[in-house]
Amino acid sequence: MESKKEKRYIPMEVTPEIIRAYNLKSEDIEWTYIGKRKIRALMVEATEEQYLAYMRPLWKEEKREQRTREWEEKHNTGRFIALDKLYEATGYEPADPHDFLEDLYQQELIELLNQSLAMLEEMDRIIITLFSENWTEAEIGKRVGLSQKAVNKRKQKIFARLKQEIEKKM
Repeated sequence: MESKKEKRYIPMEVTPEIIRAYNLKSEDIEWTYIGKRKIRALMVEATEEQYLAYMRPLWKEEKREQRTREWEEKHNTGRFIALDKLYEATGYEPADPHDFLEDLYQQELIELLNQSLAMLEEMDRIIITLFSENWTEAEIGKRVGLSQKAVNKRKQKIFARLKQEIEKKM
């Protein structure tokens, strides 16, 4: 009596570029999972040995993650603990992470920066404003009539001047 072997397949992830480059047929591509990640794949027939060599590391990683989650749940050491569970377990509320002195310092720095910015020439203020809005140096240069290199040099001088002004006032 001959035993019937089950066919095994290994998923080979494909991207739209690979599909176009190799003229793969859409009926040959299927959605499948590699671990917990859903992918589009071409299923490649493999021997039992090849299949197990490919899948065992994935299974091992999934099992490790499962055991870690279970241990964290059992010992309540998860990275995220609900505040109500924390209060129930200890009777204490967590400390307020708000740092008044840090806020005051930041506020003072912003005020000094605004004062220093007000002292700049109008073109320098425009350059800094556009830079803060993520414009490229080339785009800023076109807007203010300078080359990209000139904008770069001017921007570096502006930052150095602002830093010097703020340090002098602190």
